[in-house]
Amino acid sequence: MRTATIVRGLGKLTAREHDVVRLIVAGKTNREIAAALAISHRTVENHIAAIFAKLDVRSRLQIAVAYMSS
Repeated sequence: MRTATIVRGLGKLTAREHDVVRLIVAGKTNREIAAALAISHRTVENHIAAIFAKLDVRSRLQIAVAYMSS
C-alpha cells in the first residue's frame, strides 16, 4: 500500500522536517510554519521540498494522511 511506503519514509526525515510535517498536519500555511519555527518562509519551502522528495509525494494531503497513519 502506498501509505505504508510513505509512513516508512517518515524515518528518513530530520527532526526539523518532522516539526514541519506536524505543522502541515495541523493545517498551517508556509508562513504560519515559518513563524512557529522562527525560520524564513523560504526555509520552510526548502524543508517541504525535501520532505516531498524523501517521501516521494506530491501533496501536503499525502503527507498528512501518512503521518496520521503512523
